[in-house]
Amino acid sequence: MKKIQNFTVSHLNEKDFKSGGLRKYSKYRDLGIAKATNGLAHAQVIKMIPPRTDEVSVWHQHDIEFQLVYVLEGWIMNEFDGLGPKVMRKGSCWIQPPNINHIVHDYSDDCEMLEIILPADFKTIETNAGAPQKYLKPSKKVRKKK
Repeated sequence: MKKIQNFTVSHLNEKDFKSGGLRKYSKYRDLGIAKATNGLAHAQVIKMIPPRTDEVSVWHQHDIEFQLVYVLEGWIMNEFDGLGPKVMRKGSCWIQPPNINHIVHDYSDDCEMLEIILPADFKTIETNAGAPQKYLKPSKKVRKKK
């Protein structure tokens, strides 16, 4: 029987956050899950880079089987096709269905998220559904809501 998963651990080191990933407005810390699972899953911590620019407001989708996002710090405002804008705050967790069109509208300067995706190797497709998108910024009341 082939062993498809190996033990791995990733300890926090700020130097592990790298630019040049999927989004230019983010830094990524790969948690080593793709290697440990032979491509079954990918996990990373994402830090959004302030200030927010129009580059983030592009409708797109991910060709994945599973995607879970958990907000570790700050907040992020996304919009999902057919669901409208959603503000996710520290402690918020969501599952993003495969190939759902979505867009990032805004995020806090300290926004940090954990993302888990299956499979590890996936494609992101810009869909331009409704692009160009009007900039939406959540009100202070919405951003600070507990």
